[in-house]
Amino acid sequence: MPPPPGGTNGFAIASLIFGILGGILFAVIFGIVALTQIRRRNQTGKGMAVAGLVLSGVWVLICGGVAVVAAMSTPDRSSEGTLTEEGSVSSRALKLGDCLKKVPSEGVVLNVNVMPCTQPHAAEVYAVLTLTGSTYPGEAAIIKEAEDGCIAKVEEALTQDARDDESAEIFYIYPESATAWQRGDHEVSCIVGSETKQFTGTMRK
Repeated sequence: MPPPPGGTNGFAIASLIFGILGGILFAVIFGIVALTQIRRRNQTGKGMAVAGLVLSGVWVLICGGVAVVAAMSTPDRSSEGTLTEEGSVSSRALKLGDCLKKVPSEGVVLNVNVMPCTQPHAAEVYAVLTLTGSTYPGEAAIIKEAEDGCIAKVEEALTQDARDDESAEIFYIYPESATAWQRGDHEVSCIVGSETKQFTGTMRK
């Protein structure tokens, strides 16, 4: 005689919840545990456990698709690290000499469109600075150090033509938060460019 019904299995409920939220690992573990317990304890909740497992599979497919799209949109670089095609990169992945399709906007900049400097572009990374200090100094202090550091690099890094161009301005991208700082993001990208003019070739010496 089978044991009397034992109610809804808690792991099944947890599997469904984590499946909805995208907690793939927990959804799978809880789903498997739930199916085992439901059969042994004569509980309900099999549908929720199965749904949690199915949703986990859906999340895996979504994450895989996003990764593929990101990989396809990331521009190629030469063996020297020079961009060979246009694409989108994380602002933290910018390198010295990268050229940008447009100047960065104010505030937090997560991604930028980059291109080879041989094509018409709006801006170029002319220096990369490493901020000092071991603890997060606060946004105001970072902005001050970034601005002073980027200005100090102008004469050393830029050609005379770039320095004389009245349309060219200095921009910079810096660690946007204490969280970014704690994960090791201590770099500032110094950028020269124009909102009204296109450049071809490098502006660096």
